[in-house]
Amino acid sequence: MKSDFVICINNKGYEVSLERWKVYRVMEDEQAAALNHIRVPIGMALAVGFEPRIVIPIALGASTAMCLPISTPPNAIAFAGGRLKTRDFIKGGLLMGLLGPAIAVLWCLWLFR
Repeated sequence: MKSDFVICINNKGYEVSLERWKVYRVMEDEQAAALNHIRVPIGMALAVGFEPRIVIPIALGASTAMCLPISTPPNAIAFAGGRLKTRDFIKGGLLMGLLGPAIAVLWCLWLFR
């Protein structure tokens, strides 16, 4: 398994999750590769001292993005069957995308009170 490393030189917009001039190990992620993104594990944010009450709601909220067939592997498998259209994912996906982060934040506020 090949290991790649990157150095964060510009963290504008990502100040909470990336520290400038820090070396990060790139983790392979097929879904991220398909979208040409690099994902840095949430565990690294916790390891460098970020507060769990900030990191956990962000991670939970981000995991509720499901309104497209490429959002999750199960969505892609269901879409590949040919019976579903993209618009079929939008109703439930938007509901999850709007309610999921709010529920995650409320749960973490209760958890870390």
